[in-house]
Amino acid sequence: MAYKNSSGSKWRVSALVVVGVLALSGCDSSDVTLKPLPTTEERVAGLAQVSADDYAQNVNGLITGDTLSRWMANWPQDRPSGVTGRLVVLQVAKGDAGYEYPAHDGDGVRVFQVSGGDFGQTRSNGVINTPSMVPDGTKMDAFLKKYGIDPVNDLLVCSPGSSANLSNVMNAGRCWYALRYWGVRKENLAVLDGGNKQNVEAGLMAAASFAANPSTPPENGTLSVRALTDDNTVLLATLEDMVKLVKGQSVPKGGALLWDARGPAEYYGENFASSAGGVIKPKVPCAGKDGVPGTGDDKCYPAMEGSIGNAVMGQYTDLLRPDGRYKSKSELQSYVAGLGYRSGNIIYGYCRTSTRAMVSMVASALVLGLPTRIYDGASTQWNALANYQNVEGGFNLPVDSPWRTDSPLMTAHLNFNPSNTVEPVDVRNAYASHADAIVVSDRAYKLGK
Repeated sequence: MAYKNSSGSKWRVSALVVVGVLALSGCDSSDVTLKPLPTTEERVAGLAQVSADDYAQNVNGLITGDTLSRWMANWPQDRPSGVTGRLVVLQVAKGDAGYEYPAHDGDGVRVFQVSGGDFGQTRSNGVINTPSMVPDGTKMDAFLKKYGIDPVNDLLVCSPGSSANLSNVMNAGRCWYALRYWGVRKENLAVLDGGNKQNVEAGLMAAASFAANPSTPPENGTLSVRALTDDNTVLLATLEDMVKLVKGQSVPKGGALLWDARGPAEYYGENFASSAGGVIKPKVPCAGKDGVPGTGDDKCYPAMEGSIGNAVMGQYTDLLRPDGRYKSKSELQSYVAGLGYRSGNIIYGYCRTSTRAMVSMVASALVLGLPTRIYDGASTQWNALANYQNVEGGFNLPVDSPWRTDSPLMTAHLNFNPSNTVEPVDVRNAYASHADAIVVSDRAYKLGK
């Protein structure tokens, strides 16, 4: 269901954008010039990019194996116009046997082994701590230093390595999201469509063009994310944004489409642990807090199951071919239209930890050019915000906390888990005035504060 805004008012933001260039050591606010940010709608729309109908024609956004191979064979001559630095492939997993890493002995080419963990971090939004959020500036700067990345001039390609495992496709998306969030220009950022072996099998890469090992991280980077002049933090939809959206207190002028990238069992709030092989496995008592609901030996879960009010289900696997590459642009257009998307809507994507939602984000923001934000807290955060008893005997939030989401208005298909399976919440301030501490902190970091 798409939200409508009867008032026609626009969201406006008071944050400021950096337009000076700062190195790691340069944090003096006298070194920067400030200007007001445009409206939220304008900022989100400016971050989307429309793919060519043939992905092989793209030189940023979603690219194909033949494009990457051509660049790697002769980077100094074939790099895209406006790119002056190196070609840096950030591969989130080792490729299949015999297709481990693209050969990287060319001039100005590096291929590094990174991980999904590089693009997530437990952080506080001012109300609670949540895992798998976009990394803070300190962690991103350490990443840039480790791999010697020049985020202003290098072309960075986020690659799944192997798309036989779809978690790699998701993490390639999270790589793009983290770098774009921190201000890397679209001209300097790409996602490889599919894994190495899968591109060979599709006739897009040569079978002999691979190496057994990645490049060695040089640990010599000198630039900070402060060198990136764009403030793209609007990509992250905060808990505060989502609560106001669902309550109808702050809706984009053109309306919104909430996209849940999970599957039917999660979307419809079924509270069993799994139904693999048709056998339903109920949730069992857990030992206590482990940091991430539904993971670890104790397998704790959030207080409730269900979907964010008025969200539509569009399972991320529907967007991919059997080999883990994205479906055609026309197929993706038809699919998103079928979800109820209307021109002018802003898409708000999420899943459990907004990792599967990276697939829907690539489809909407990098292929179709639709304005897209990610609710990074996702259902892990949303479904924990209840006045409900957890395994340790306490209540996640007090009854009068303004951030509770345990009502049919806020959560559709609402279904509470047994208390002895519920993860305790790491509450920072149940009565916080705002729930946007992450973007506030990151904007301050960009300013050197």
